[in-house]
Amino acid sequence: MTAISLPGVVIRLATLEDLEVLIKLRLDFLAESFRSLGDEEIKAVSTQLREYYGRNLSKDLFAVLACLEGEIISCAFLVIDERPANLSFPTGRIGTVLNVYTIPVWRGKGLATQILDEILNIARVQQVSRLQLKASATAISLYEKVGFQIEDNDFTNMVMSMLKKKTDA
Repeated sequence: MTAISLPGVVIRLATLEDLEVLIKLRLDFLAESFRSLGDEEIKAVSTQLREYYGRNLSKDLFAVLACLEGEIISCAFLVIDERPANLSFPTGRIGTVLNVYTIPVWRGKGLATQILDEILNIARVQQVSRLQLKASATAISLYEKVGFQIEDNDFTNMVMSMLKKKTDA
């Protein structure tokens, strides 16, 4: 995998000192990927992220950052779950890649590829047998370039929201 290398860009793991910028990047990602958040949503999500990142960063959550002159310009997260092993993940360890995000002005310069390469290295060291992610239509080629494949199987992803709707009594 060849990524364009920008002079001065440093790829590194996030630490707790990066907590506030990780929250901002996550909120930026959510707003761009889904919709703008209201003040109450921002407060609730920020509170949960602060607690979650504080408990899990560098344990089962790894955040890889691209920094230029001290500014974080791109990131990606890897969350590792352990489950009962099966033929698809014999180590029982599954990694979920999420929040692959580059500040718009820095897009198209290979930063996401460099960050994903580091995510793959971390997954190998952590003995992850399977990586998964949900790709937007515009990002499929990026993920295919680093080795992800569209999964074709006999199972259908299903979800159920456990959140109470505002109209529910």
